Amino acid sequence: MAERLELGEGGDGGAAEGAASELVVVYEPLLEEVHRRAGLAFSSHREPLVLADLERLRGELAIPSVDAFVQAFLRSPEVSEQVLSTLTVSETYFFREPAQLGLLRDQLLPQRLMEVRSGPARVWSAGCATGEEPYSVAMMAREAGLHERVRVFGTDLNRGSLARARDGRYRPWSFRGVGADLQARYFQPEGSYQVLDPEIRAQVTLFPLNLVHPVPSMLTVGLWNLDVVLCRNVLLYLSPEAQRVAFFHLVEALAPGGWLLLGASDPLPPEYLPVDPEPGAPGLVFRRRSTLTRAEPTFRSAPAPEPPRRRPPRRVAPLPGTATSRLEAVARNYGAVVALQRAQDEGLEDPADPEVLYMQGILQLELDRPALAVAVLRLAVQRAPGLIAAHYLLGLAAEQAGERARARQAFRVARQLALACNPEAEVPLTGGERAGALAAAAMVSIAGLDDEGAE
Repeated sequence: MAERLELGEGGDGGAAEGAASELVVVYEPLLEEVHRRAGLAFSSHREPLVLADLERLRGELAIPSVDAFVQAFLRSPEVSEQVLSTLTVSETYFFREPAQLGLLRDQLLPQRLMEVRSGPARVWSAGCATGEEPYSVAMMAREAGLHERVRVFGTDLNRGSLARARDGRYRPWSFRGVGADLQARYFQPEGSYQVLDPEIRAQVTLFPLNLVHPVPSMLTVGLWNLDVVLCRNVLLYLSPEAQRVAFFHLVEALAPGGWLLLGASDPLPPEYLPVDPEPGAPGLVFRRRSTLTRAEPTFRSAPAPEPPRRRPPRRVAPLPGTATSRLEAVARNYGAVVALQRAQDEGLEDPADPEVLYMQGILQLELDRPALAVAVLRLAVQRAPGLIAAHYLLGLAAEQAGERARARQAFRVARQLALACNPEAEVPLTGGERAGALAAAAMVSIAGLDDEGAE
């Protein structure tokens, strides 16, 4: 049976304080790795709560010592996922910060639909926890008669929270921002729960995603060229350097003219990113400039970087691992241009490895070269017909390149392959995406292409 160190109030205060200090030391490798993987940072006043949560989880897992628990976290993906889920904050409720959502309904979405003219407006709720925010957007779009022209995505690091979001069952605490009439329209009582309308659930596509290390997952699930990104009351839990990396990816996901909505307590985007504040808007609202510059920060414990300057691609030292992992590491730390230069240096422009071709497809999309992405991804699926992620990414690239028929076919193949798998099986090369979720995403993409073709 696991020995658990109590950190609660009462008893010998000095002994408890000493025990807590000792725990901080022994848990330090775990907390450092949590920061490296997810960017989470814990203030001094939260530290006792964090340690208590970790001790509770260690007891539930019946791990006999803190050292053994730390090693299990470092070596076991299952324990690692449980730790990250334990340490993430999932406090949210429906129609939180309603003034911002009203702005989204009344101005931002109608304006984007007029500007884009073809295809649906695409909205991403980043760090959606148990799903109240993306479902609020879906309900709001339906109330405004826009539901057939709006796609909503929700992502979170915590897979347990996403499972609850997919279940769509909520307790009264989630409704403190919802009027009784709206609740009656979209929820049905079931014991102590309220169950969300299946049609609203079907409007939202949910995926696990790490905001600090989101590539290749973001491109695989179609989180690029977005019209609106909501990341509210999430970034304040990250360290400053992790915030900079997350901001970079959030802004990169926006289409020119797209909107970024933050929570009132969130940090501001770095000044070197191509977004401008919207005067007079409720809360923190930023718009991506139409003339874009690319910033490429790296994730490391270092002082805040100077605004990036354009410079020729750098050559970087060789990295260990497979060709795919080397290219992904270079892309994450140095950007897509440098990664493609590395591919050229290593003779990987036309490799036999379909996984390397898949990675190159991601890099070409990062550089807004969809036609080149289509070319390399076609090679990837020819050489590995069962590579689900490559078929799905080919669909995304072909859609962006205007090849609608090819996109539709690629999504259909990806869906068929995913449906042949266990729905909970992880799809290789997607950063942990489940087969069932990817099949659902492919179906949404097919429906979107069919809808656009009917206009």
